[in-house]
Amino acid sequence: MTAARAELHRSNPASGGVVLPMAAALPNNRSAFAARRFGASMFARAPKIERSVVSDIVTDQRRRDARDVRRLPLDVEAVAIRRALAGFARARVIRPTDNALLQLRRAVSGAFKVDEDAIFGPSRALGVTRIRQIAMMLGCVVTSATRGEVGRKMCRDRSTVWNAEKRLQHLIIGMASTVSPRGDR
Repeated sequence: MTAARAELHRSNPASGGVVLPMAAALPNNRSAFAARRFGASMFARAPKIERSVVSDIVTDQRRRDARDVRRLPLDVEAVAIRRALAGFARARVIRPTDNALLQLRRAVSGAFKVDEDAIFGPSRALGVTRIRQIAMMLGCVVTSATRGEVGRKMCRDRSTVWNAEKRLQHLIIGMASTVSPRGDR
């Protein structure tokens, strides 16, 4: 046997030294061997499907300075509000004895993907103030807290909470079906 032919064959000790063709033994050539033997249509490869990474509709704005946080479009804002309500509901089920307004703060910052310190800090940037107003509005609608209590937990005055409610009245009406009537009241 020549050296080239010896490379194409290998010895199988389990079968008593029978020489098998290398193409039948290699995993890379199995489909080619089977296609030749049984027909190509049986072993045709399925087309490769490219899976695109689904990007989240709410952009991640964590680790940004408060003045660099951008205001979200209205449809994205509605998605983030629903996520905040769902996160708040989960938090209330897991730990019902914790402070509801602090849980709401965490849920809103997580849903809008902005640091909690940036939202409730002293900044007056447009993107941050809008998220803060949404958090205050949800605090009044979803919990049984007064405007003064909501303002203290959100590091603001009760008149600021009242202003947020007035500005976001259309959201309260639009999201009324999302909020449970037997909420945390």
